[in-house]
Amino acid sequence: MKTILLKQWNLMRLFCLAIGAWAIIAAFEKRDPLLGVMGAILFVMAVMNIGCCGANGCNTRRLSSKIISSHNHEEIDYEEIN
Repeated sequence: MKTILLKQWNLMRLFCLAIGAWAIIAAFEKRDPLLGVMGAILFVMAVMNIGCCGANGCNTRRLSSKIISSHNHEEIDYEEIN
């Protein structure tokens, strides 16, 4: 937990933290709870170094070699039509 909070800070993470903090402050000034909730979500995501997809949620799985080799690769003949 300590390494998550103290390591791997990059520009995007700092930007997200700043936008979240700005949104929380603006929510208190304007008395807007929805902006406060969205700011809190951004702030916590930046502090905890998590994204909206979770652990490798956006990655697609690779096809195994068994699936790829099981397809029949027949040659297709093409005819040009004028």
